[in-house]
Amino acid sequence: MEAATKVMVTGHRSLPAEAWNWVASDIARCLSKLADQRGDLIAIQGLALGADMLFAEIALGQDRPVWSFEPFSGQASRWNPTEQARHERIKAASARTVTLADDPGGDRGLAVRLLHARNDRMLGEADIVMAVLDARQTGGSRSAVLKALKRELPVLRLNPAARTTGWIKELR
Repeated sequence: MEAATKVMVTGHRSLPAEAWNWVASDIARCLSKLADQRGDLIAIQGLALGADMLFAEIALGQDRPVWSFEPFSGQASRWNPTEQARHERIKAASARTVTLADDPGGDRGLAVRLLHARNDRMLGEADIVMAVLDARQTGGSRSAVLKALKRELPVLRLNPAARTTGWIKELR
């Protein structure tokens, strides 16, 4: 039996409201197309607001196993109750959950380092990276994509601003 292809997502936490429907539709389309091309998929995500949890919900809706990587316990503790409940539902439905560290409390620097460590851990597991990434020049998603490209992982970019999707070899 062939091993499943592990597809990691990285993406923005916030986008204009009208972009999310396009993003959801394109994630679903891309997952289906990748499965047609490569067989079984495992969806890897970081339990973050925005693209990560949307990706997980779509993968679960397509009956795909989800691996969740949480940078630290209590990640969702400052979120609103609706987002906390989504976070818990996805964790409960995940085939695998990895929590990298205890809650860093008020140490923002440590929290940011753990977010990057979570991304590095997901990149170490991934065969393909799906990036919901617009033209922003900073942030954890951009950093993850640059690391993926350096590791020569295939990167499928869904650009919600331009409404384009395609494989990339560099970020512009």
